[in-house]
Amino acid sequence: MRNGDSKPHFIVLDGLRGIAAIAVVCLHAIQLLADGHPAIQAPALAVDFFFCLSGFVVAYVYGSRLDAGMSLGEFVAKRALRLCPMIFLGATLGAGVLVMGALHRGGLGLDVLVEVTSAFLLIPAGLFFGLQAYPVSNPMWSLFFECFANIVYAMFPRRSLAFLYVVLAISALALVQVSYTYNGLDAVGFNDWNAFVSGFVRVCYPFLAGTLICRLQVYKKLPSIPAAVVIAMLIATLSIDMHPTWVYQAACSLLVFPVIVAIAANSQPVALHGVLTWLGNISYPLYLIHHPLLRIVRNVAVLSAMSRNHPLAMIVVCVVASCALATLVLHAYDEKVRRWATAVLGRRLGFAPAPPNTARAQLQHH
Repeated sequence: MRNGDSKPHFIVLDGLRGIAAIAVVCLHAIQLLADGHPAIQAPALAVDFFFCLSGFVVAYVYGSRLDAGMSLGEFVAKRALRLCPMIFLGATLGAGVLVMGALHRGGLGLDVLVEVTSAFLLIPAGLFFGLQAYPVSNPMWSLFFECFANIVYAMFPRRSLAFLYVVLAISALALVQVSYTYNGLDAVGFNDWNAFVSGFVRVCYPFLAGTLICRLQVYKKLPSIPAAVVIAMLIATLSIDMHPTWVYQAACSLLVFPVIVAIAANSQPVALHGVLTWLGNISYPLYLIHHPLLRIVRNVAVLSAMSRNHPLAMIVVCVVASCALATLVLHAYDEKVRRWATAVLGRRLGFAPAPPNTARAQLQHH
């Protein structure tokens, strides 16, 4: 945590968000390019870490504003200005790949058109056709639940701690049940209708835990742990499968990730400030653009052959390429579009953009 002129900038949390995004890229690269499911499913838990981190961020940035009377409309507008440019680009890239594949197979059907159109609105139309929720780009499913959690949080900003503790306890029990039912959390939220509905359970506990870590200022009461230790904790959690799977994955969401978020918020990096900040900055673009890129690699004959013959090398290349593309997208598109949208639409909607020295304290979305 680094103090500035206003709110502190949580550098270690920035880096952890980027590391979690890279874990998701690795998981999808192995699934799409290595002929089947990977040997481990733990990287899928990065989404649960995102949910907890998002709860902390939203409470940190907007909690006092909501308490002071910020309207739900202004909150939604601000979050939309942050999230929508990359959702639009991710949906566009994914739609392009999906349409090209449909044309290659013989033509566009109504199902493809519905799936493409609905992706821009975060509607899980794939479920209506017996597919995963977002065939245009699978990672979009978590954005749906994150937006849901954001709005619910903003609707009830002044709930008592006693009420929140009850909700936390109920959601913890529900999360354990869901993890037991599906033998883990990695397919919860997108695989079919039942899994999609269970996604509401998956997001509830970690998001609420993150908001309470901020509201109770738990992170300020913990000793400062070296950043390298916190980073190693997250990498280990996302790299190792333990059995029984449902117990391990539920425990990560219930306990491990809230602990990591809390201690990381009070951690002081002694080096690599630039790298950690870069990882945080590219995490959201990386999360939304990597899946279409990997599907291109899988479906282009030459690249697909290279993947079969040299899967590990191709996975490394794809991860590096995804990070490079995310960096380009961040500077050439995301930052510019958000700056323009905030200036133009923000003025019309009656709120001003955040001052430059508070921008990084807002811990942008994954």
